Amino acid sequence: MQLQVGIRGFLDNYLENNPQFKKDLKIENYYKFERLEEYITKIYEDSELENSNLKNTIQDSDGFTNLRQEKNTSSAILEKVKTGSEIEVLDKTGDWWLVVTKAGNKGYIFKTKIVSE
Repeated sequence: MQLQVGIRGFLDNYLENNPQFKKDLKIENYYKFERLEEYITKIYEDSELENSNLKNTIQDSDGFTNLRQEKNTSSAILEKVKTGSEIEVLDKTGDWWLVVTKAGNKGYIFKTKIVSE
């Protein structure tokens, strides 16, 4: 990538060196800045995101798993997600992954309950 100056250069450099930042912007709906969303999605296509073509589904012998508000089993349950349900994984940091369900709920599911195909 060609070195840019000013705010564009700063943003380009930051995105190149901090891939999680792009994910964070998406999670926060680009802070409702349409021009920022357009810039990120047009210049830095989502194809850069690892495993973007993988389908993520819930697999749990109980028939469902809990979507939690925080990264622990004592946290509030936001939704019971059925086995076989497809989810979007936003962050794979640690044992609890940040996901969005088909119902649009955002929370955490323990990584062993998610299968990527």
